[in-house]
Amino acid sequence: MAAAEPVSRHVSLIRGSIGERFVAIYVIVGHRVALVDTGFADHPRSAIQPALSALGLSLQDIDLVLTTHGHADHMGGHAAVVSASAARVRIHAGDSGRLHARSVMSDDEFARVFRRLGLDERAAERERMLVEVTGGTVAVGRPLRDGDRIDLGAGVALEVVETPGHTAGSVTFLVHPDGTALAGDAIQGLGGGSGLPLYEDPDAYRASLVRLAGLDVAQVGLGHAFRSAHVDGSAIVAGARLGPLLDESARFVDIAAQTAAAVVAMRRPSMTDAVEQFLRRLPPPYATPGADLETLGGASLHAAWLHLERALDDAGGAYRAEGAPVPR
Repeated sequence: MAAAEPVSRHVSLIRGSIGERFVAIYVIVGHRVALVDTGFADHPRSAIQPALSALGLSLQDIDLVLTTHGHADHMGGHAAVVSASAARVRIHAGDSGRLHARSVMSDDEFARVFRRLGLDERAAERERMLVEVTGGTVAVGRPLRDGDRIDLGAGVALEVVETPGHTAGSVTFLVHPDGTALAGDAIQGLGGGSGLPLYEDPDAYRASLVRLAGLDVAQVGLGHAFRSAHVDGSAIVAGARLGPLLDESARFVDIAAQTAAAVVAMRRPSMTDAVEQFLRRLPPPYATPGADLETLGGASLHAAWLHLERALDDAGGAYRAEGAPVPR
């Protein structure tokens, strides 16, 4: 039976298995019960329900489903939870479109990058996977906003802190009175199981790390057990480890930008070649010598593409369809 691991007085961690790794799902209990994220479509059955049973609860007891950000591994189980419980779903407006358009697999950002790199089978595999792990569309309540306070009763409340960067609508939930922050993928250390740290807006990501550093919390619950000497595998980071993890996460923003700019200045003959060079030129522990695009984790490929696109834009260049960089 899946366990509900205690995090703080009112918060427990549920691990939704993703191969050898997991996505973190959190349950917060006051008079009402909230889930922060729901994992993939099968996780309500395979992980959440068994863990709730260990707490003397069931899916039917869930009152609120709260979303840290709009990626399938964090909201794929929303529909199953709502079907079992009639819970209300909340998500930030910046990511609400992802929730409603999840069935449009052709719009998936990873698949787009795979196809642009000529990895059509990787793209097709990604789309098939999304069909399997993504639940149906659900109705959404009032959008989450910075400073919102969600009262669960019994003296338990969650405060919404906007922490964009990974996605436009990424938020962190600050649990009172526990002093626990549930940050989703707003802090990524050295990256996850599929590769490099991945964020859509580097400036927003860095600003969110600064904001998180300023929170008065005892511990932070991450969305995954990200690679880092400061993460022990439980996805919970507490005490003296938090500051170094935030610093480590912020350093990659500069490392990635500098590496991408250097590769763009080399005027590689194609974007595929530029991606390979970017991944090879990153310093340890990010470097991937002999990068094989066919087998590299999707986050590494997607992150490389985004960093190069930004560097090209800063340099006033672009890649033609055939790959040649040209001035705009």
